Amino acid sequence: DHSKLSPWLLRLELSRDLMTDKKLDLDQVASKLEQEFSNELNCIVSDNNAEKLIMRIRIKPDTDQPEEKEDALSDDKLLLQIESHMLERMALCGIEGVERVFMSHIDRVAFDEDGGYKFGDKQEKEWILETEGKSLLPVMSTDDVDSTRTMSNDIIEIIDVLG
Repeated sequence: DHSKLSPWLLRLELSRDLMTDKKLDLDQVASKLEQEFSNELNCIVSDNNAEKLIMRIRIKPDTDQPEEKEDALSDDKLLLQIESHMLERMALCGIEGVERVFMSHIDRVAFDEDGGYKFGDKQEKEWILETEGKSLLPVMSTDDVDSTRTMSNDIIEIIDVLG
């Protein structure tokens, strides 16, 4: 029932280019937001094909507590905190704990059929991902990551993960 929702509304316009780059849609963002805030929010999203990607967020009332006169004031402050949380701390995709990823291409040491090194155009290119943050175990468990060549410079995390 929309009449019981908070009168305050947080309206967000999301960048189509960034959403496409991250392979996200509005429904994923809304469900992650509702999950993060224990279904205390009502999220209404525009269609993914709409001209502008709009998300509207309202707070669901707490039915266990009696209504107070100050609710309207606290709701607007709560929406501002939600906005701040979304911008600063909420991860929509990726591995939790990995804050940034730096990608580079290197020439991989490879051998030809005769057992000699490949040089020049015959060398194989390989992607190297360097990350900021702590998440060795989830990174090693990710498909397409060679766990035998994964490294960390955090000795405590290495001991925790590998023993």
